[in-house]
Amino acid sequence: DSIWDLVDPADLTDFARQLPDEEDTSTLKRFLPDVFGDQLDFEMLVAGLDVTRAAPVRPFDVESPIIGRPGFSSRRGSLPPISVKMLLRERERLMLNALGSRTREEREIDAIFDDAARVAKSVAAGLELLRGDLLTDGIITLNERGMVSVPIDFGVPGSHKPTAATVWSDPTADIIGALRTWLTLYKTDTGAPVERIVTSTLVRGYM
Repeated sequence: DSIWDLVDPADLTDFARQLPDEEDTSTLKRFLPDVFGDQLDFEMLVAGLDVTRAAPVRPFDVESPIIGRPGFSSRRGSLPPISVKMLLRERERLMLNALGSRTREEREIDAIFDDAARVAKSVAAGLELLRGDLLTDGIITLNERGMVSVPIDFGVPGSHKPTAATVWSDPTADIIGALRTWLTLYKTDTGAPVERIVTSTLVRGYM
């Protein structure tokens, strides 16, 4: 028998898509939320730094100076699949059928939805790792199961990817001083202060 004889594919898909939101343990989705769509190809526009420049005072009847707009670049690509699967082997099915007082069909339907939940959580965990990869250096690099892709570069300037002069696990490291320097650089380059810093409990312990 096929699982589609027991459950509707649309119902199982809706269940799997909603589950990560209901039991979400992601810390990075707030910055890079999921966007569902039916297209495999994508195109995105990446804006340059939009620094606000102060307008000068001018005499009457003198033409206003012209200021520029931030530049844009376009990036196109195709979304690769991210997935796992689970097998229900004959022995497991027999053991499942021997449990409880409900009908075999009810137990198998529950098992199908339980497996769908495990698969959905696994995919959500994989996406969370990709978010972390992107937020680390502005680049996503895919190199799994023999698939090597061109890095997806979101154009973060090299100066915005600093390395601490002294490793922060060293008690002599000036962590606050380094952060102040980086925050000042960001504000100088963008014209806006940093809104939020994401770090780990390990780094917080070093502070």
